[in-house]
Amino acid sequence: MQILKVIGNTIASVGQTVQDTAELASMVVSDHGLKSTTRSTFLIVNTALDESAQMAIAESEYNLAQFKRDHAKKLGRPSKK
Repeated sequence: MQILKVIGNTIASVGQTVQDTAELASMVVSDHGLKSTTRSTFLIVNTALDESAQMAIAESEYNLAQFKRDHAKKLGRPSKK
């Protein structure tokens, strides 16, 4: 009899845990929660894309300046060596 009571309590505890988890998931992923999560995710992605574009522009300008400096024409007469 005691074993059946323990098994019944265990099943009830598992059921309550599942129900609590479902309620928590519903609160987190509700319409407002989903919108907030989506907005913050896209904000992070957009910010990363903007930073990436700025870094690409800066790197391109640096590479161009480096190329111009390395391949600049030397004025004057060439050496006789």
